[in-house]
Amino acid sequence: MDLGQLRNSRGELWLNVASSHYVLPDFVNLDNHVVLALLRVYPLLRPFLTENRRKEFRTFREARTRAVLRRHDCRKPLPFPSGSVDHVLCSHFLEHVYPSEAVTILADFRRVLRNGGTLHVIVPDLKTLIDAYVSRAAEAEAVDKLITASCLSFRNRPSLRYRVLEFLGYEGLKHRWMYTQPSMTQRLVEAGFRLLGKNATPSWEVHAEDGALSLHLVAEKV
Repeated sequence: MDLGQLRNSRGELWLNVASSHYVLPDFVNLDNHVVLALLRVYPLLRPFLTENRRKEFRTFREARTRAVLRRHDCRKPLPFPSGSVDHVLCSHFLEHVYPSEAVTILADFRRVLRNGGTLHVIVPDLKTLIDAYVSRAAEAEAVDKLITASCLSFRNRPSLRYRVLEFLGYEGLKHRWMYTQPSMTQRLVEAGFRLLGKNATPSWEVHAEDGALSLHLVAEKV
């Protein structure tokens, strides 16, 4: 791997882990979406796809024209040498894996980061969802709204397509775990990171508009 070609205009290596098609310029964007595995054969598949599926393929193809987007199962070790990365953004991904997997993933983030390298983690804030539930607990639909908002399950059995993709390892539509500020802070500290009070990282604008819905934690490798 030629890291020189992946470094941005500042000479740094920034990763956007589990980016989907929400790619960021100056970042190496990584994702395992099934579309990325099929892009090469899209011309053959196109006649058999619905317009919504075609749009999905076009979205990922367009994303690749705006930034580096590589296919990688982000539950597995990142394909970069130890100490080679300056910044990692992990936005709305850790809630989609099991806690034991999250521990392994955070350890690998620390491995690839240089000393003093930064990590920006964004996850849904469980406290916000619970506070919303408490405020309307007397309503008959309160519990249903909480479970739906948490994405921990579905009202109806998922489609066969979804279940096949999930069996093949293409997860992402359902949450496996949820976090609050204290619980995610503990995960980061146990992984060997030091929490920072201010987000001055290259990804500070990502999901900034979410307000209380998204929990932002910024840390550095020590």
